[in-house]
Amino acid sequence: MGLRYVILVIVGSFALPALFGGPITVTEDISAFGDLNQTNLSVCKSPTGVSLACGPAAAVNSFVYLEHTYPSIYGESLVLLSAPFTQGMGEVITGNDLGSDTFMGCSCATGTTWSNFYSGKTSYINLLAPDTTVSSQQTVPTADYIASSLNSKADIEILMVPTSGGTGHYVTVTGITYDDMGFGELMYIDPLDGMFHVANLEGYDSVAGLEVSYIAPGGSIPQFLNIAFAATEAPVPEPSTLILAPLSLAVLAILRRTRR
Repeated sequence: MGLRYVILVIVGSFALPALFGGPITVTEDISAFGDLNQTNLSVCKSPTGVSLACGPAAAVNSFVYLEHTYPSIYGESLVLLSAPFTQGMGEVITGNDLGSDTFMGCSCATGTTWSNFYSGKTSYINLLAPDTTVSSQQTVPTADYIASSLNSKADIEILMVPTSGGTGHYVTVTGITYDDMGFGELMYIDPLDGMFHVANLEGYDSVAGLEVSYIAPGGSIPQFLNIAFAATEAPVPEPSTLILAPLSLAVLAILRRTRR
């Protein structure tokens, strides 16, 4: 029993679902995220005033999470939060900067492409907080990828696209609950109103990805969207973390052999 106890302690909570089965639930502190409403940004607005700035706004709400979660690393380098600024003022300043041609190049007609979103966000971080952050992205991300990112206290934004084609929508993920088939719930901050929401996950397809039954803030009719892309950021790992990561994988392999 002693060896198994030590192994479970080393692997940590993220391995427990894999060992014992059942739904997986991972959440982050909702209060740590930003609350930027994309309509408050001056960039990415159509001639009729419709805002397409969900990409920059979703990134800002993640930046606030990084600053609240890792204050000794980021301080207020990404978003100004304190006097003489308010958090709302700082979020708008950063959002407009991100949406500009210098970073994401958000279009007033089509919004932000994924390549512009990811490259613009990483460029912004590298400019204002150099050598602090590891970024990653995944096409058609699995629920496991989202959960492991949340479990490691990374921020994560996703781009959801309509199954029938059309303009996608960015949100900042705060939690996920799912089973082996990809059914469950997705928790997120929606830049359409800057508030917390929950949507149903309707399964996973290896080509289309996780399907989300998304209801826009203030709406009542669900729209079925697929998670096409995900991006994460987290502080550069400490050396001890780099050592434990491969050790955890080795321990899982041992456990699998002993359970046969």
